[in-house]
Amino acid sequence: FVEIVARRGRERSRPSDRCQRSGTTRPLGLARERREQGFGVSNLAHSEQRASAAKVRAAVLEAARRTQEVAHAKSVLLARARCAEAMQSITDSLGVIASPEVKVATERTDSVHSHHHDPSLPRFVPALGHRFLTPLYDPLLRLHFRERELRSRLVDQMRIEPGHHVLDVGSGTGTLVLLIKERCLSADVVGIDPDAQILAIARRKAWRTGAAVRFELGYADRLSYPDSTFDRVVSSLVFHHLAHETKVLALSEAWRVLRPGGELHIADFGRPQSALMRIALTPLRLFDGFGATEDNLAGRLPNLIAGAGFSEVMETDRVLLGVLCLYRAAKPSVT
Repeated sequence: FVEIVARRGRERSRPSDRCQRSGTTRPLGLARERREQGFGVSNLAHSEQRASAAKVRAAVLEAARRTQEVAHAKSVLLARARCAEAMQSITDSLGVIASPEVKVATERTDSVHSHHHDPSLPRFVPALGHRFLTPLYDPLLRLHFRERELRSRLVDQMRIEPGHHVLDVGSGTGTLVLLIKERCLSADVVGIDPDAQILAIARRKAWRTGAAVRFELGYADRLSYPDSTFDRVVSSLVFHHLAHETKVLALSEAWRVLRPGGELHIADFGRPQSALMRIALTPLRLFDGFGATEDNLAGRLPNLIAGAGFSEVMETDRVLLGVLCLYRAAKPSVT
């Protein structure tokens, strides 16, 4: 009896044998299998997440690439448009659109920085400093100086009446002359400039628009017109190019050719209203010369105008962040 009880006790202490005899899986093996299955599911989930992240990264990189391509295409189109505008101006200046009335003058001219005829002195400085840049003058002026707004305000304050005789000193490519004629068709408008190349562009523009205006070779400090010829004398963005003594002579000449009661109108750089704006104008001074621009930036231009004999000298407006000033003065009716 004791041996039977002991044998049964030993049998009870071996559950794995019982499991094997019953044909079932051992409990420890089942747990291990379940753990392995769990790890497999987890690894599959991580793989799917990594694949999704890779797809997202690829999509972001593709979107960034396309955005960069669009930005590059826009910059290329903008550059092409600006080049086309510049080339159009160059084409006009070279005479591709032929005009029987316009001939490119080839006279050799002196410097607007000097009021003498001495041939040993430097010749005038062309627009933008170099002759090959002259065709780009109009596009650059429109881009940087809001030219239409500036000159529209200048013409507004001139109060031109029918039959008035108007002289534009330093007329450049003729934009201001054509605008004056557009505003008052019955006015007689003349533009002078020492640069024959830029006058050719101005004459071509006048021919294309059909405007009855004149452009003549001339100098601000030695005008070729008789006394008391004009009702208005105007100058835009010219005086900051002139040396001090040339400014004085140019203003005296403007006073001479104006009729009593006539008016002088100038748009040019004035005294900066802050130290920051003065620093911002440093490139202008480097380009046009510290000596030529000093009178303007020191605010001396109104005093120079008054010193030439003008009365009622006043600054009427400021544009372009207060950098460009508009001045008006009158020749006394009784002189």
